Amino acid sequence: MAVLLWIGLQALSLLLQLIGAVILAGPCYLRSWHPAPSTENRIPQTINVWDSAFLNRIYGNDEDGVTGKPGYNTEPPSRLKAYVWSAWRNPVDNLKYWPIARRPGGPLLYRRFGAFYVEAGWNASGLIVASAGRA
Repeated sequence: MAVLLWIGLQALSLLLQLIGAVILAGPCYLRSWHPAPSTENRIPQTINVWDSAFLNRIYGNDEDGVTGKPGYNTEPPSRLKAYVWSAWRNPVDNLKYWPIARRPGGPLLYRRFGAFYVEAGWNASGLIVASAGRA
């Protein structure tokens, strides 16, 4: 059952990413974001959030904001940066906080291949994960 839920959530995430690639163009062009305190980080910081609560529920990023991590880039947030970050680099990030997407305690598949890793499932915090890269 957990595998089917994980596959379903990944499919939903992909669908919402494709929809977001279209609908986020307008808010990015209009710079429809404003500064607000991060609700996720252990270190207090200010991030940019969408002006629309609906967009924040799906396409927001409570940890890094809609324009990327504070301090990640030193230039001021741009329309293109917001679009790339929110629609492609870190799409539908807040989906992981939806109750149906939370599953504390796993299961988690984690494999290492030399200097690389693959993980899928739910991590110890109950957040859904699907990633691969250099360990």
